[in-house]
Amino acid sequence: MSGSSPESGEFAAWNRVGLGFGVTTLPRASKASRHYRSEAEKAGWTPTGEQIIYRVTCHVAETDEQAMEDLAEASRARSGALSLALTRRTDEVIAGAGYYGRDEDQRTRVARAFQGDLPSRIENGQILIGSPETVAGQIRHIHAETGAGVLDLIPGPPHGDKALKSIELIGTRLMPLVRELN
Repeated sequence: MSGSSPESGEFAAWNRVGLGFGVTTLPRASKASRHYRSEAEKAGWTPTGEQIIYRVTCHVAETDEQAMEDLAEASRARSGALSLALTRRTDEVIAGAGYYGRDEDQRTRVARAFQGDLPSRIENGQILIGSPETVAGQIRHIHAETGAGVLDLIPGPPHGDKALKSIELIGTRLMPLVRELN
């Protein structure tokens, strides 16, 4: 169940249903996760890590520098008018879905979720990017803040061969580094 509101967290906790976070920030997901766990405790149970899911875009390369270059190249490639139009439409759809809670209007939430420089977005848990070792550290940070035991990794934004290499690195080098979290 989406953890986008206090009520959804309460409903999930009282009905022993897992909670998921996507298109959010780490501070919001952390707050919502604490609320969910508190409500679950009131309901007489403790959620496991497998019952908290965190969805995030991820790109892994051999080195941090290569991952950043891949991202920069992908950004340059999609900077055309069509890409801008698609991004705006995607933002509108996300805004209509209500994934950001209710403390701001929908358009402000969308803008806030996608703003900021890359280091800020990494720190806020909005994207995972770097070498397998670096991304493992980012995952440990998300786990420590939210208790999420399941990550739904969305490959991207590089496509083609770089995306395939990223998926390969996730499976062969990243996953062994974070298996112990569950």
